Amino acid sequence: YKTERIAINNQQSFKIKLSEDTKSLEEVVVVGYGSQKRATVTGSISTISSNGLLKVPVSNIATSLSGKMSGLVTVQQSGMPGGESPIIRIRGVSTTNGQSPLIIVDGVEQSTGGSWGQQGSYSGFEQMDPNEVESISILKDASATAVYGVRGANGVIIVTTKRGIKGKPVVSYTGNVSMTTPAEYPQMLNSADWFSYMNEGLINSGKAPIKSLSEIEKYRNGSDPLFYPNGNFVDLLFKDKTWKQQHNINIRGGADNVRYFISGGYLNEDGMLNEHSGFRFDNNYAFERFNLRTNFDIQFTKRLSASINIESRFENRGGPTIQGGDQNMMWKFYEMPAWYSPGFIDGKYVETTSTSGGQKTVLAWIFDGGNYRSKQSTINTLFNLKYDLGFVTDGLSLQFKYAYDNWNGVKYSRSLAGYPIYQPINNGMIDMDNDGIYDRNDYVLRQNGQWGELTYQQSANAKNRKYYSELSLNYQKTFNGSHTVNGLLLGNIRRSFFTESEYTDIPKTYLGVVGRATYNYKQKYLTEVNLGINGSENFPEGKRYGIFPAFSGGWVVSEENFLKGNDIISYLKLRGSYGIVGNDQIGGKRFMYLPGTFSNLNSTYRPFFGDANTSQAYNGILESSLGNPNITWEKAYKTDLALETKFFKNRLSFVFDYFTERRKDILTDIATIPLYLTPDTQSGYNKSVTAPVNFAQVKNGGYEIELGWEDDIAKD
Repeated sequence: YKTERIAINNQQSFKIKLSEDTKSLEEVVVVGYGSQKRATVTGSISTISSNGLLKVPVSNIATSLSGKMSGLVTVQQSGMPGGESPIIRIRGVSTTNGQSPLIIVDGVEQSTGGSWGQQGSYSGFEQMDPNEVESISILKDASATAVYGVRGANGVIIVTTKRGIKGKPVVSYTGNVSMTTPAEYPQMLNSADWFSYMNEGLINSGKAPIKSLSEIEKYRNGSDPLFYPNGNFVDLLFKDKTWKQQHNINIRGGADNVRYFISGGYLNEDGMLNEHSGFRFDNNYAFERFNLRTNFDIQFTKRLSASINIESRFENRGGPTIQGGDQNMMWKFYEMPAWYSPGFIDGKYVETTSTSGGQKTVLAWIFDGGNYRSKQSTINTLFNLKYDLGFVTDGLSLQFKYAYDNWNGVKYSRSLAGYPIYQPINNGMIDMDNDGIYDRNDYVLRQNGQWGELTYQQSANAKNRKYYSELSLNYQKTFNGSHTVNGLLLGNIRRSFFTESEYTDIPKTYLGVVGRATYNYKQKYLTEVNLGINGSENFPEGKRYGIFPAFSGGWVVSEENFLKGNDIISYLKLRGSYGIVGNDQIGGKRFMYLPGTFSNLNSTYRPFFGDANTSQAYNGILESSLGNPNITWEKAYKTDLALETKFFKNRLSFVFDYFTERRKDILTDIATIPLYLTPDTQSGYNKSVTAPVNFAQVKNGGYEIELGWEDDIAKD
């Protein structure tokens, strides 16, 4: 906070409001396994504070980053409640395999969201409450990401949560209610135009039209909407608007020895579909989320301190089950001609004509699929212990970190064993409206089919847990007021268990050693060396460890005498970096250096043994996949050159980055094995039986420009 000076005079009581010193907050930037002063950073890093995240009332953190940080690209493929998690890319796409960046929350890797097969979604770090977040940093070049070794080639996103502050408790409440409306629906052909174009095509082909002009006119003027419907399925299925509400209350405070931050949040989001009682089940989408976080910092002694983070999330989702997945809802909607059905009549589902050739109305698709409900619980815990080794030498400290994360999800599906479809019938023999005239208003709805039982079953279940341990030695000291040296030596191990994995009892394990050394002279001349040594289970023994170095340097020109005190150029820094980073995201496959198991050949390849009278067929065996004993990780060779400058007493800022990347040894399936060596006529040639090799290459490059203006509009 900014320092405030107030004259005492004869006053006995004072009301003092401290304002946040945003420039002071920006001086420290979170980097891999630590933090640095912004002025001494030589890597390419973009940062956004909590204030920037909370300006837009979105429920998804990743979505809120869109357009706010250079080098970050997000593509939101769905607006489904609870399923908005976007695709995240840093500086484009540089590989044909896994392209997602590494996500780090308070120093521990976290996952991103995904889908339950075809229906429903589960969440990752994106569903953190934005009110819990202090800052988000994006590490883009090799200098910033090399410490993550085999996991850092696609960039790194570091999320830092809020912590307690010394002082009286400060209670904050944030709430918003927002309205969601569809941007635009495509205009579909109405029934009259549909049949007009169909007739035109048939006549041009020398065939008879399927509808007369008088019938087409009835579709057009709506005089007989039951037998000649012009279904407006936008109004039938979709709402004009829906609502979302989000609330958070948190408390922050502490004393000399204990500081705390406690936060609780709630989110409720409704879908855009109209609920129809005719379905006999809830056909709309819905999402509900509860967030709870507690962060404690404890100073036991002058040298010993600890921190404890506990995050809990509970999420409920629901929606209709559509064949092909949630994304197919709109496809089914657009496949449905306007003349198929008038929709629901008195709560009964009506089809004017019998569908054929596999065509069904979107209403029938919803009936056939039923709906789903999923529940997800996430608990992430982190314990951190730090000991000051100043009695050995000034600036030396030892830190131990342990994290346990647990994720549980279950999905339930409900579907109807059967449902009736009603078809309007009129034969001019029943005076339904008692007007003494037998006409089109005298109809009956003929029922085809019966209501079946609404079944209920568990359709998916997943449990993931992760253990992470880290031990680090840190050194930081400034000599003679001019020479600042920083050093880091760190070792870590990560073990993850996934119930949906092919090897449920074998944890996925990573080992790593990290080294970093930085030096700056009067914050003017800057150098940094990073080294990541990582071991991955995906590679064979003797080839599991890789070394990933990076080097960077910078020159703060504005600290030179010839620019100091310049009223136009307030700050000027040149920086550059080069390094090698790895990527082991190879399609989720494990142990590809080993051959797969053997399976039976199909009956086409059964050999016969014996003579003509006693021969008997035997099943052969097939090797399911070949192994590659030379498999290794992808390597990304990255270069970054940048200019950072500020003008007019830091009001105008300008940053230019030029970067290149060459990704080599990308794991690729080479379809060069003849079919007769892998006979499997049931599925045809399958590239999964071949051994992937490190073959492909990708070149990527570009530039980034940041331009900003910051000033006080009014001063007290």
